[in-house]
Amino acid sequence: MSYLQGIHALAMALGVALISPLSDVQAQSYPEKAVRLIVPFTAGGGADNLGRIIGEHMQKSLGQPFIVDNRPGGGANIGHEIVARAAPDGYTLIVATNSLPINQSLYKNLPFNAIGSFTPIILLATSPIVIGGRASLPVNSMAEVITYAKKDRLTFSSCGVASVYHMVGERINAAAGTKIAHIPYKGCSQALPDVLGGQVDLFVNALPNVLPLIKSGKLKVFAVTETQRTPLAPEIATFSEATGLPTLSAQGWYSIMGPAGLPLEVVAKINRAANDALASAEVRLKLRSQLYDIKGGTPQELAYLIKSDMDAAAQVIKSANIQPE
Repeated sequence: MSYLQGIHALAMALGVALISPLSDVQAQSYPEKAVRLIVPFTAGGGADNLGRIIGEHMQKSLGQPFIVDNRPGGGANIGHEIVARAAPDGYTLIVATNSLPINQSLYKNLPFNAIGSFTPIILLATSPIVIGGRASLPVNSMAEVITYAKKDRLTFSSCGVASVYHMVGERINAAAGTKIAHIPYKGCSQALPDVLGGQVDLFVNALPNVLPLIKSGKLKVFAVTETQRTPLAPEIATFSEATGLPTLSAQGWYSIMGPAGLPLEVVAKINRAANDALASAEVRLKLRSQLYDIKGGTPQELAYLIKSDMDAAAQVIKSANIQPE
């Protein structure tokens, strides 16, 4: 089976809207104009930063500008709707994150579907998620956190209601039999000051946001939600190592997707360009310095990740009775 046949077969298996054929001449000439790269969040965040780094390199390799267009709002739903409604010609793409499969389970009557309205292209990178706490918290391990939480009330901050960080916190509660109370904030940076000040006990956040505070002793860290220790901070135990409980695997992830029906040849061309960008020494140096775990790979791998995350999110949202704001 060829690479393009594999993408088409996966689309059929997962119920994705069929990817359309394109003539060799059109495929060879793509892109003939600037490509719009929607980021469904404000400027300066992880998705925006990654989109600009990858877009700059793809501009060099494909010969046309990749223009980042920040369209925040609606829990990222505004940006996703723009792309879902765009022409399937490869000139409107999106830096999609965990918010896409989570929102599919969280919101009713969305004007798009996380699987049927988009064409997966490539997983760019992931960002490890860590659980930690205020420096004054009288525990020093994840196992001690769980024991403490069963005796006294604890709180944890996240980057927002139904964010992947909120989901991780609720998965910890379910796995450990605890009832650590969720305190949501309007963004990851806003979720830390109250932990630093001692008003909130714990945090679930991205490693890049907290590593300097951990190294300076201003925050404690208890576990990383990976199947194995992250090479970005190998001293941090996995949740399973730290507790003896089953593996809890979750990461923040960043991808490139297009609208449903994106031609096979265009998918392949964007995928190759993005993989080339991720393989370049310049891009790898930038991403590693910012604590991204570089990925790459095939559209099939991204499609499976989205389906898996959507199923997991549905379970957590139902069991924790999470409601959209």
